[in-house]
Amino acid sequence: MNRTIIITAVLLIIAACSNKNIDVSIAPYHNDRKAAVSFTYDDGINEHYTLVAPHLEAIGVRGTFWIIGSAVKQNESDPGSGISWAQIREMSDRGHEMSNHTWTHSRLTGMSDDEVRAELKTADDTIEAHTGKRPLTVALPFNDFDDRILDICHEDHIACRTYQTGQGQGRAFGMGNRYSTPEGMKEWLDNTISNGEWGVTMTHGITVGWDTWENPQDYWDFIEYAGSRSDEVWYATFGQVAAYKAEREACEVGFTRRGHTLTVTPRCGLDSRRYTQPLTLRVACDGRIILQDFDPFGGPFTVSLRN
Repeated sequence: MNRTIIITAVLLIIAACSNKNIDVSIAPYHNDRKAAVSFTYDDGINEHYTLVAPHLEAIGVRGTFWIIGSAVKQNESDPGSGISWAQIREMSDRGHEMSNHTWTHSRLTGMSDDEVRAELKTADDTIEAHTGKRPLTVALPFNDFDDRILDICHEDHIACRTYQTGQGQGRAFGMGNRYSTPEGMKEWLDNTISNGEWGVTMTHGITVGWDTWENPQDYWDFIEYAGSRSDEVWYATFGQVAAYKAEREACEVGFTRRGHTLTVTPRCGLDSRRYTQPLTLRVACDGRIILQDFDPFGGPFTVSLRN
């Protein structure tokens, strides 16, 4: 049976003193941003470390980098265009999500259940051994999956990346095969914001590998443009947004009011060891919006209506 999340309405309305209404809900995205975007990068390429991560960090963003475990170099000096374990550890320490793109990048649909589990577990174990963090998300090789594969992935992970260009709101950005243009990338981001979506981009190499860029500056200009929209977009790793959405849908909030203080009690049935993303409470009161982050597993907390 497919893994499902029970969606619970969290909008509660009470009558306040002086006949004013208070609306309490969990914001759709962190800090009540209009949309969310996760920049994801496939295959574990050296220039993800040398080029991509510094450009993202320059605009205050962290990306998700999907690692093919068997292709990682043991040392940076080894030949080839792949990333090294030392670079993966450093990027993880800097806040990027270094996650599972399987061990061999093989088509999972042609494997037995045990073989699929081995592909995922070997990659998880090795990435954890080198970073100290166990991957909670998966990017499926060749975007090749079915319900069986998703069920197995969700046994040990909170989410799988399942869409890019032409599949919902995801988008693959590259030039060699995807023919991305500066105008098209900006239009995609503008539409993602207008529609209030979670946009998930997929990019491979910049100057090497699959779908490389004729003019890499086009991509860096887009990253800079994305940074200029940060007041509207929550830029976060794939795992962070996936956890937020799952928690928001599974969490109930109840509250009581005493004077100018709300005591809010969250209830969330998810596994707190795997779901660790804070949520944002949104309180509309007397024409004002009060935002407050909270731990959905942390028990009651208070919100001041004087904010």
